[in-house]
Amino acid sequence: MSNNDQRDGGNVSGGGGDHGGGDRTDRRQYRAPTCFNCNEVAHYAHRCPNRGRRNYPSRSSSSSGRQRSRSPRRYDNRRHQLPIRDLGVHSQIADLARSIGAMKAQYDIEARKKEEKARRDIEARKKEEKARRKFEKAEAQRLEEEEAEKRALKDKKKKEKLHNEAEKRAEMRKDLRLEMLMDLHWHEMKDKFIAEIKKTVLPSCFPSHKGKGKMELCESEGYSSSGGSDG
Repeated sequence: MSNNDQRDGGNVSGGGGDHGGGDRTDRRQYRAPTCFNCNEVAHYAHRCPNRGRRNYPSRSSSSSGRQRSRSPRRYDNRRHQLPIRDLGVHSQIADLARSIGAMKAQYDIEARKKEEKARRDIEARKKEEKARRKFEKAEAQRLEEEEAEKRALKDKKKKEKLHNEAEKRAEMRKDLRLEMLMDLHWHEMKDKFIAEIKKTVLPSCFPSHKGKGKMELCESEGYSSSGGSDG
């Protein structure tokens, strides 16, 4: 008899053997094997007498069907039931999400503040640039007006100088003409006077041409008298 037969025989007899054998029999009955070929209890698939044919009882098939039908539900239950550790992780994730949301809100506030500050800075620079251009334009206009006034004053002085010089030249020409006229008139008057002296005075002084010395004396007197009258 083989060892397996002896083990099976010992298990079947049940009444023989010591108390320890009874305990082993109870454990084997508690751990009753199930055949995966015919779904019968008390033997394994490699010892199944129905190995060549598949004859499944309706009860077993329905039981297995129920087991198969329950299997997804049990999986779903396990899937939806979260352990305590997962709940803690989810709580941490929720806290982290809230922290991230608060950080994002604060970041958005700071970003809006920076944008507002940048906008104000740009507007201030634009105002400064506008004021600077306005000042430069006014300054350029003022300098241009001053230059125009200086040029006008310079031109006025130049014209006045030219006018004064022209008046002086005209006055000088007038004086020169007057002097020339006076000289000419003086010479004419002198010639007329001499001619009149010769015509009137000399004959009375020298009624005849007797005596050359007398005649010269009269002429000398006539010249001296004419010279005195000129003086």
